[in-house]
Amino acid sequence: MPHFHIDYSPNLEARLDIAGLCVVVRDAAAETGVFPLAGIRVRATPAAHVVMADGNPEHAFLDLSVRLREGRDLEKRKRATAMIFA
Repeated sequence: MPHFHIDYSPNLEARLDIAGLCVVVRDAAAETGVFPLAGIRVRATPAAHVVMADGNPEHAFLDLSVRLREGRDLEKRKRATAMIFA
C-alpha cells in the first residue's frame, strides 16, 4: 500500500490548492499502473512551526515523501516515483 505524505509550510495555502495537489498525486500514482487505486493513501500536513534559513516569511517549502511496502522491484519503484514527481 503506497502512502504519500506532503509536509508544507502553512503560507503555501494562499498560493496552492493543497487538496487539489493531493488529487493530482493520487491520480499520478494510479496512472503508473504499479499501485492499486484502493491502496493509495495521500495526506498533507501543514507544519505547525516553520523557520526558513534566511528568516524571510515569504519563503515556503513543500516536501513529498513516498512510503512503499515490499513487493515491487526496484525498477518499478523508480519508474513509478519518477512518473509521480513529474
